[in-house]
Amino acid sequence: MPVLAADPGAFVENVVRFPAGLAAVSSPAASPLPGHLLASTGPTGTILAFAMLGTAALAVTGWLLYRPPRTGADALLRIAVGLGASTMLTPTTRFGYLVYVSVLLGTMWVFRDRATAAPSGTAEPGSDTTPGRAPLTSS
Repeated sequence: MPVLAADPGAFVENVVRFPAGLAAVSSPAASPLPGHLLASTGPTGTILAFAMLGTAALAVTGWLLYRPPRTGADALLRIAVGLGASTMLTPTTRFGYLVYVSVLLGTMWVFRDRATAAPSGTAEPGSDTTPGRAPLTSS
């Protein structure tokens, strides 16, 4: 986060306040996503959108703590779910940000397939055996 270190005010304005609809400049984007639709109903809708966003953040945090990712694919899934929830529930978001979620899910799918595609009978890392060979022993 070099931008956070260089200019914390700009970081907060662009990463926190703008997506939340609280920045000095408002987004011209009209989105069909739930967070925007709720926020467009008025102050109560905005509060409800933020409450849902906070609930989603707590749910993803709980998921991370209860079941930490064990593989790269697991980590990508959790990142995609968190980013997807954020994109869906933030009051001023753009539909196009869901492209990032789809890329993360596609990458997760590739990593998951690579992990399950390992040939059977191969030695596990750190073992002293190679398929088709007897283990090394000292005599």
